[in-house]
Amino acid sequence: MLGAIAGDIIGSVHEFSRNEDQGFPLFAERSCPTDDSLLTWAVAETILKGERDYKPRLVGMVSYYEKNGHLAPLSAAFGGGFLGWVYDGAPGERDSFGNGAAMRVSPVAWAFDDLESVLEHATLSARPSHAHPEGIKGAQGRGGGNLDRT
Repeated sequence: MLGAIAGDIIGSVHEFSRNEDQGFPLFAERSCPTDDSLLTWAVAETILKGERDYKPRLVGMVSYYEKNGHLAPLSAAFGGGFLGWVYDGAPGERDSFGNGAAMRVSPVAWAFDDLESVLEHATLSARPSHAHPEGIKGAQGRGGGNLDRT
């Protein structure tokens, strides 16, 4: 989980660019957490609170960022589809097949020790915003891969 957040911060200055230079400094002046770190935090907090409904914290992270984003140079570029869904009151499940659910799933493999639980919580954490079968598969694949860490 910490590796995912560190990677997000390190890569933040290269997001949406085609930088293939491997000789860049790990941390630049503009390095900062992105929406992926914030939503990873939301998934971790849901697990730590012993909850199974990930949606309130995922949606709530947008409000948190809007209220507290000025405290840090966050580059939290929430996707337009995700923001539209949140601002519409987050009705139902969003049928996205993007990689967002896979980007935030690392706390699931950190918290659960068996594949069945990891796959279940990867699905639960993905479903609110990435309910398309491919979105769920991405979260399950990444979560299962993270579980196989030893």
